[in-house]
Amino acid sequence: MATSRIITVDPSGAIGRIVGATVELTNRNDVRHIHVPGGQDALEELSRGGCQLLVTAISLSDHIKGFELAIRIRQESPDTQVIILADVDDPEMQDEDMLANSPFVYMHRPIDPQQFIRVVTAGLDGQDIREALASVSIGNGGGGNGADFAPIPEIDPAAATPLIDQLLTDVAAQAIILANRAGEVLLERGASGLNREEVSSALMPVAKTTIDMRSLVGGDTSTVQFYDGDEFDVYVLSIGLHHFLCLIFDGQSGARQFGVVNSFGRRTAQDLIALLGASAFILQQPIRIPEEIEQTATYSDSEEPDSLEPVIKRERASRPVEEEALKLDPISEEDFDPNLFDDIADVALDEADALFDLDALSEFAQDTPSKQGALSLEDARRLGIIDD
Repeated sequence: MATSRIITVDPSGAIGRIVGATVELTNRNDVRHIHVPGGQDALEELSRGGCQLLVTAISLSDHIKGFELAIRIRQESPDTQVIILADVDDPEMQDEDMLANSPFVYMHRPIDPQQFIRVVTAGLDGQDIREALASVSIGNGGGGNGADFAPIPEIDPAAATPLIDQLLTDVAAQAIILANRAGEVLLERGASGLNREEVSSALMPVAKTTIDMRSLVGGDTSTVQFYDGDEFDVYVLSIGLHHFLCLIFDGQSGARQFGVVNSFGRRTAQDLIALLGASAFILQQPIRIPEEIEQTATYSDSEEPDSLEPVIKRERASRPVEEEALKLDPISEEDFDPNLFDDIADVALDEADALFDLDALSEFAQDTPSKQGALSLEDARRLGIIDD
């Protein structure tokens, strides 16, 4: 049987461990796995022997980025399938049309282990990994549990450490590993000789099974699983839906520890769930806030009017301004002299009409058109103002 070559590119080594665990789970003895940290190293390794599948991170150890490396490899080696496996902190690609037409498959951690295994297997067998990914999505029918893209709640390692140390003492285990459903090791206490990354990656399907079983059995599910081996015995306890504890014992004594693991292990699991709160059993897809679209008016040439007519503004009727009434200051009692009216009886009222004789006034005005100054005694007599 011909040997298939797979190259992983990641300076942290996490992708190499994930792909290595995937190869182990599928029992592919015909695969040669090569891991390099940078894009230039991958191009040199590709030129020496080629490969069927390349899995790369986005950020590499040199100036070549993961997207650039994927495009260059597809140009230089069209038969090589390329997977870009983004980290949890890397941005997600939302453009579905771009992903459908891209020369590579883009996957974002945390990933569905079964989906990843199927895509990797298709790449190693020379099949189109994009079709394999699409067939997995169609098979799920869009009715999945949302675990593939649900965010993983963070747990405080400082608060979890004393709980795990106490459990390590209570059950006398060689080592205890705390990991999440993405296969990331968050905490390890003790020493067992097992590769912790390989163990956590191999146990990733356990978390997904717990999520799938929740809809069948109902409620907040919890599980205790046991793997009996010759060299090691391994217990796995679920911590909500997103984390799990892995207790490692010697292969000769681990099977006898089921009672203490079930008792002390479940108690520690409940304490860790209390640290997470309600998020331990919540599967919520990230909320995407739609971008606000500014509404702007557009006009086509056909909508433009032939001519513009002036707008006639209606004038408002002006309201008459009301004049303020003249207000006189009141006369105080000190300034009023009642003796002013003592001689009013001596006034000749029948001659007072001469004061309003218009003919006499007109004649006087015509006779003295430019006369100014004080009124003379003769003129006063003519007007009848005073007696002769």
